[in-house]
Amino acid sequence: MLEKNINNKIVLYCLLISIIFFSYHITTYIAIWYVGIVILLSALLFLGIDKFFLILIFLYPNENVIKLIGINNSPLSYVCLIACCIYLLFKFNKINQIILFLSLIYLIFIGINSIFVQDVGLILSCFKLIMLIICFCSIWESNKFKAKAFVDYYVFGVGVAIICGIVFNAIHGTLFSGGFGGIRNDRNYFNALVSPCITICLIYLINGKLKLKREKILYIVVTFLSLLSVILSGSRTCFIALIFPLMVIIFYIFKLKKIKVLSFVIGALIIMAIIIVNVYGDALDFLLSRIVEENVKSGNGRFEIWAYYLDKWINSGTIGILFGLGNSSLTYYSGEFSNVAHNTAIEYVYATGLLGTFSIFILITYCFITVAGSFRKIKFVNLLPLLNISFCYFGIDGLHSNALFIGLFVSFVVISHCYWAKGRI
Repeated sequence: MLEKNINNKIVLYCLLISIIFFSYHITTYIAIWYVGIVILLSALLFLGIDKFFLILIFLYPNENVIKLIGINNSPLSYVCLIACCIYLLFKFNKINQIILFLSLIYLIFIGINSIFVQDVGLILSCFKLIMLIICFCSIWESNKFKAKAFVDYYVFGVGVAIICGIVFNAIHGTLFSGGFGGIRNDRNYFNALVSPCITICLIYLINGKLKLKREKILYIVVTFLSLLSVILSGSRTCFIALIFPLMVIIFYIFKLKKIKVLSFVIGALIIMAIIIVNVYGDALDFLLSRIVEENVKSGNGRFEIWAYYLDKWINSGTIGILFGLGNSSLTYYSGEFSNVAHNTAIEYVYATGLLGTFSIFILITYCFITVAGSFRKIKFVNLLPLLNISFCYFGIDGLHSNALFIGLFVSFVVISHCYWAKGRI
């Protein structure tokens, strides 16, 4: 039986968890952090393992709020791993065997890589990712949740993450510093999940999938908050990525369909733009000044960084080309080079080699087919969220990133829901 899109108990848990961890970052009392972890884990017991994965979709746009101040490791990834282990323990017989096989192939390649580069960290991050992939695809195939539930919790999570970030930065006087990234997060990583949300919201606002008034209000508000987040961040990559929601508008204009709804959405966007220009004009000016800086021609140094890692990989010999050279952070922390790869595709090639990159590509492609169905007859407009998040991660490192996969998974669901639906409207 399909669950309804929004479950009140899940929403309350999501809000309670966000408020507690937000309070921790405001007060810095570590006892509050422990309370938040206990409540987060208690959701596994009281909501059930399937519903807990909806909470994960909600939380990942705001992943850094779960972290201890001064600690880089994400507790959320380990909580996620615990949830995945519990899910597999009780529902192993329902696992898609092809996804399991492809995951094991990738894990084997990463295991060989770890032996060569002597870095167990890569295989641990790999294990956490493939567990997440297996579980999310299995939950999708279980048909327990409506397709739009996954999208709703993602949009809801982005909105709450931005609100918490705005309040947090306003309190600390850093809201207009030109580096907005939610709570203690890098602007590019935070907005790499915010940017696709604008594209998703516009698709749903125009295509008629939002039936209830409160849904439309939620998606309009989150669209505004997401636009504001991108402007306040000063992130050039995410600002350029606004071309994807713009393409949504252009697509429906040329289709000459849903003119009334389209006119309303364009009108709402114009109002949002007026508010942002008049209230947050300084932040917009700062962002635009970064767009025209001289170093933009060199990709802000990224082109040289990409060339360095590609050249090192190509000249690494047969073993290096096939199995990779390990995480680029090893090169950075060793002092050999001053930057990490700053490109997820290059990072995968450099770190995992041809065999690892090809196997993870096949795994993600099969996940796409599992969730979205065939590549045939998919409307271009419904591919835009996928293209959006892919574009954003071409400027940052997303090697074995749970957040990246959840963003990809939601974009797959958008494709399925907006075209195939699979009876899960």
